[in-house]
Parts: sequence; C-alpha cells; structure tokens
Amino acid sequence: MASLMWTTAFYVLCVEICLIGLCCIPSARWREIVVKIVTSNFFRTISHIGPWVIGAGVLLLLESMWSYSSARHNGERLQENHVTGSSGQYEARMYRAQRNTYIAGSLLFCMFVLREFYWYMNRCVQADHELTATKKQLQALEDELEATRATVTKLQENPSLRKRAGADKGDKGNASVQDGDDQ
Repeated sequence: MASLMWTTAFYVLCVEICLIGLCCIPSARWREIVVKIVTSNFFRTISHIGPWVIGAGVLLLLESMWSYSSARHNGERLQENHVTGSSGQYEARMYRAQRNTYIAGSLLFCMFVLREFYWYMNRCVQADHELTATKKQLQALEDELEATRATVTKLQENPSLRKRAGADKGDKGNASVQDGDDQ
C-alpha cells in the first residue's frame, strides 16, 4: 500500500514537472495554446483538485518525516546495542525515508508553482479582456470625435448654417430641432 502511494506521488510529481516545463516555453503560439487549455471549463473543473493534492502532499511529507525520524531512532538504538547485520535494513529504511521526503517536498513545491502559473494565466486573460473592452470604448470615442469634427467643419464651411447656429445659441433645444429638420 505504501509503495503504491509513493509511486502515485512520484507520477504526480513527474506530471507536475512536465506541466511546469510546458508553461515555461517562450513561444507565443505555444503560450496561446496553454492559455486556451488553462481557461477551459475542463481545466477549471480539474483545478478544484489542487487543494486536495496539496493536502495529500502535506500528509505525505509529514509521514515521510515521521518514518525518517523513526528509522533514525531505531538505527541509533541498534548501534547502541551493537547489533550486527541490521545496518543494511537501517540504510534501506533511511534511503526510502529520505527519498519519500524529497518526493513529497518536490510535489508540494511543484504544486505551488503550478498554482501560481494558473493564477498568472487567468490574470493575463482577464487583463486581455479588459484591454479589448477599453480598445472598443476608445474606438467608439474616436468615431464620436470624428463625427463632431465633421459637424464643426460643415458649420465652418457653410456660412448660412453658421449664422443660424449663432442666432440660436440661446435656445439650444430649438437649434437641435432645426438641425434635425434640415438633415
């Protein structure tokens, strides 16, 4: 059971390292693909598993540290009693405990890095959406400014419209109605 647990933890660690490597590729085209995957509904569903993986990683780290201290304590007792022939078992237990500690620690570290990549990509996508909306607003304002400039140019070129606009300065409501009638 323990061997299966640590084998699974190792495979999760390998997947995390591969994902981190893919996120670090600097190509713009590849970045677009990664952003599409990260912002997909499927990935949002999977991202809810992250806290469970972190919790399992913490438990694995605690278990490996406990087994390391237990193996070390047992090894010290064997050395005090001058028991021979058990040093191989002691070294094997220490090796497994250290290996498991490295696996669990790396698993947690990579999970935190992936979580930061995920939040960074989401913030980039949100900023991109905000930039697109701002560009649309700017384009609408530029169109409105261009229409206003065209109206001002039209007024400056046609003296009769200028006189009529000047005569109706005090009564803006009538001027807009009269302008609307002319058009």
